[in-house]
Amino acid sequence: MRPLVLAMLMTVVACPGGGDNPADAGASIDASRPDLGPPPFDAGFAGTLGSLCSQTADCLDHRQRCYVGTANGSFPRCTVDCNDLEDCIDFAQGASISLDDTDCARPANSSGSRRFCVQSPGRGGGTEPDAGVSDGGEGLDAAGDVGPLDAGPQPDLGPGQVPGTYCTRADHCRGQRCLAGETGDPRCAASCEQAVDCVDWATIAQLDMDRVGCLEHETGRYCGEVRRVPSVGWNADLVTRLHGVSGRVRIDEGPALTFRRFHYDGSAHGLDVVLALSLGDPEIAAAEGRLIVVKGRMTCRIQGCPDDHPCLPNGNCNGAQFTVPMPEGVQFQDFDHVTVFDRAAGANGTAFATGEFQPSQP
Repeated sequence: MRPLVLAMLMTVVACPGGGDNPADAGASIDASRPDLGPPPFDAGFAGTLGSLCSQTADCLDHRQRCYVGTANGSFPRCTVDCNDLEDCIDFAQGASISLDDTDCARPANSSGSRRFCVQSPGRGGGTEPDAGVSDGGEGLDAAGDVGPLDAGPQPDLGPGQVPGTYCTRADHCRGQRCLAGETGDPRCAASCEQAVDCVDWATIAQLDMDRVGCLEHETGRYCGEVRRVPSVGWNADLVTRLHGVSGRVRIDEGPALTFRRFHYDGSAHGLDVVLALSLGDPEIAAAEGRLIVVKGRMTCRIQGCPDDHPCLPNGNCNGAQFTVPMPEGVQFQDFDHVTVFDRAAGANGTAFATGEFQPSQP
């Protein structure tokens, strides 16, 4: 009997009842690697301000350009022009980079003189450009494997790729040609026989067809940006670059230039400021000696303003309107821009504001 009872007790202890469950050990532990959390924000190729791009057509806003900085580690990004670093706050936020890694400078892939917001790693002591794998070991990327840190999506082959996009050299254009038209920055070219062959090129370049022509080059005919010759009735809106200078300029009979809603404080800004015309960018025209001065002596000295200053007595033009005759001998085909220009600033002068003449709207 005792052996039977002992055997039954051993059975009860060894086998849990049919309704009992083993103790819950909780969620199983993944011993493979820790959770690194969501990946860091990447602007990607979203087409918005600050996002990566490979051509201007990648940028959704027609006012933006696909430009890259000159610093090591800079990527092409959708950007806008700027006067100083404060104008680049939205760009830096869109690119998810700090202002220390941002600069307001002439882009590496632009032949113009305008400044744009560009990525500039380490400019202000911020994040330094990645120098590769350190001597102490390799980084751990988001997948958990050992190797160089993942730098995110990389731009494809530079700023210019298809016909109509900006370029600085031929190899930006996938074996095509990087050519400048009569005006504007160089673009990847497309061959043509007549202007109608350039419709697709114009679409990528974001230019109206009246700005596009089939131009003769040494190796053939290619689509390019052409100048529009202004005439009486055309207007130019002065785009502010420095010191809040702005206004609208109209070509009137005479011929003469009528300035309306003109803002410029001649007693506070500039040393040798003039009103001038130029064919193309006025700063380039000034460097080449092609700036056409329409009205000089817009700056007021301590002793007062010139007698012919349009904003007497103190030289502060605050929404002023006045008319200036065009210099004798100047033809409409000699210019397409108007500018408020300080000839004493910088090596060749600096534009305070510039506008391109456009046909009057019907």
